[in-house]
Amino acid sequence: MLLIAGVMALAPAAGGAEPVVRRPLHPYAVLVHSELGMHITSFDFKYTAALPPFNSVQVQVVRTEGDDGTPAKLLTPADGVQPQFGFQSNSYSAGNKLAYWGIKFDVDRNGRRLDPLDQPPVEFVRPYYTYGTTDGVRPPKATAGERVYLWNTRAPDNDHGPTGQRIAGWPPILARDRALPYTGARGVRLFVDGENGSTDLPITLAPPNLWSAVGLPLTPYLDYSRGNKSLRSGQEVEYQPYQRVIITLNDAAGKPVADRDSTALTALGVIAVDAPACDRCHGSARANGERAKKWRDEAAYWLKTYGDATEHFAATEAAAIS
Repeated sequence: MLLIAGVMALAPAAGGAEPVVRRPLHPYAVLVHSELGMHITSFDFKYTAALPPFNSVQVQVVRTEGDDGTPAKLLTPADGVQPQFGFQSNSYSAGNKLAYWGIKFDVDRNGRRLDPLDQPPVEFVRPYYTYGTTDGVRPPKATAGERVYLWNTRAPDNDHGPTGQRIAGWPPILARDRALPYTGARGVRLFVDGENGSTDLPITLAPPNLWSAVGLPLTPYLDYSRGNKSLRSGQEVEYQPYQRVIITLNDAAGKPVADRDSTALTALGVIAVDAPACDRCHGSARANGERAKKWRDEAAYWLKTYGDATEHFAATEAAAIS
């Protein structure tokens, strides 16, 4: 729809006169989307791991038709533009939004959980590997010994996704790298091994020829709702499942691209993320009946032990053992 709106429109004129050419509202049309639809994520990986946090932002930029008749064009970095991104009032995830980084898990299966890599963000990328680049290219005659596994390349950093990109908030108060990488002619692709001895199966994480932040660890919590509260204080009413991402454009010199009214050109996209609501089926009397009582003890433990634990948090933790 944005692409259609971005080109010149011809309006019919009365009496056989020449049609009126309508100037596009904006010099650029910015298309923002995510390929996942609604993604859900767990919040406390000490207890349950339904799905890891993983949301992507994908952007295309179209230069609309010029006043001189220059045709509309789908842009690339060669055209001197660089999209920047930031989530409105959502600048971080680690801590009181998400217990994920630093949680101990025996990733390398050596019976210990002491290595820096022994944590859930590493476990979730264990199957994935490259041959040196993330574009899914396997050099001729490459061997298994040349594989580069994501899980043992580096310890994960707070608020970073599996390809190294970090959550950034909006307005841009904190210093962050907000530039969206361009995916190039092949997109972002990793390899996995399959069943029956099959190897080097490509997994596409982002399509080619657009700008994309892949696998951002986004949550539905806004910064102001969390403040300095603990993870245990979380309530379902805080979830904002349709997170707003703001996209701006920089030119080749790193300066903001202006809209027709001389203000910085901005676009709004929506990235969907929510909680799995495990307690609906696992943390209630209706789900467990009269025979299963352990979940009740678990919920009571959190409520009695921690004064800041909410009913919602206690039910979610209880669901993890139900």
